[in-house]
Amino acid sequence: MDNKIVWSEKSQKTFNDIIEYLLKEWTEKEILNFIDLVHSKLDLLYSFPYSGTTVPNRKNTFRTVIHKRVILIYDYKPLKKKVTLLFFWNTRQDPKGLKF
Repeated sequence: MDNKIVWSEKSQKTFNDIIEYLLKEWTEKEILNFIDLVHSKLDLLYSFPYSGTTVPNRKNTFRTVIHKRVILIYDYKPLKKKVTLLFFWNTRQDPKGLKF
């Protein structure tokens, strides 16, 4: 099943924020590996959008681990065959700050 992947503004911003942080903490090679992990996960979601874990109390919303410290929250609309990336989340942050 092939789906469309759409980046929301918030997903673009949170991804860029994570990359900016990583630029201060990681080597270039580690950052490129992280970006490869993101691309690999998006390739998986393209074909298998239900591969993530469902988010409680949110219909068609899922989370998936990108890296041990980063998760991706996304929506899937099966009738539209569309995966919308909502945001990336650093798991070291307070989960009370998770806002959809």
